[in-house]
Amino acid sequence: MFTPIMLTAWGDMLVPPQERRIFSRNDEMQGPLLNDYADLKNPLGVHENCPNEKKPYSALIFRHTVTIAPYDIIVCALCELRIMIPKEIRTYGSLREYCHDKIKTP
Repeated sequence: MFTPIMLTAWGDMLVPPQERRIFSRNDEMQGPLLNDYADLKNPLGVHENCPNEKKPYSALIFRHTVTIAPYDIIVCALCELRIMIPKEIRTYGSLREYCHDKIKTP
């Protein structure tokens, strides 16, 4: 089971969608439920702190590539929260570890 990832010290959480089906263009399941070994693929999930009752998946979080920097950016489509992450991060587990280390380091 996937545990939400705390992205910031202020409690911003990345949660998986209830079903991956919503992201499939041909309405088929896209594979097993997310876990820490799964590759990061857009959309990464939902920004739990941006609920919108009329559009529950409007707070999708996407990864954007920055070509001239050693970092990429993950962005909430609703509130535009932006977090820089190293390009080397490829899995949900490595994102969880990176965010945890950044939060606990003053």
